[in-house]
Amino acid sequence: MTAVTPPYVPLRRVYSPAVARLVQRWLEGLRGWQVQQSDHHCFEGMDLNFHAHEHSRYIRHLVTPALLAHLEAVARRTWGVAFAPAFHLEARRFRPGDYTAPHTDAALDEMHTEMRTIVMFSSSAIRGGDLVFHGEGGTTLAPKTNTGAAFICSRESAHSVTRVRRGHRFSVCYRFGVLPAGESTRTARP
Repeated sequence: MTAVTPPYVPLRRVYSPAVARLVQRWLEGLRGWQVQQSDHHCFEGMDLNFHAHEHSRYIRHLVTPALLAHLEAVARRTWGVAFAPAFHLEARRFRPGDYTAPHTDAALDEMHTEMRTIVMFSSSAIRGGDLVFHGEGGTTLAPKTNTGAAFICSRESAHSVTRVRRGHRFSVCYRFGVLPAGESTRTARP
């Protein structure tokens, strides 16, 4: 029997407890969110790479070498890939009524070229906002602070976020380009 490659890897305790508290307070206080709305999703986002000069104190905690090494180890062990030299970092805020429909984050002509890592944070009163992976072996991850998932963007990685009914759901999303593990290069900071 052939082993099945998992479409995603759940992540728990992504940051140390102290850093997780710092990141949560920072996300809750961020200003300048941009509305991201279409037929497939409704939420607010912020491009942290673009705003790196304004948020360097916090981004430094988000991209520690130990965390990047851990995420790359997950990518190597699970999918046999290494990170390309650079990555993109975004923050997202889901308010009551916000959601995303099932999607893959994969370009139609470029499958298996990017890994996403989503780290969730939530207000204590949150209802809804679950991260759902669809398809075989799919599951639902409740938005618990400092948890999330890593996955390779492909036809097998369809996911969505259920409508937030109460509270706020924040997340930090890392977007890494990936290469076959034999072509490894050192990952750059944003």
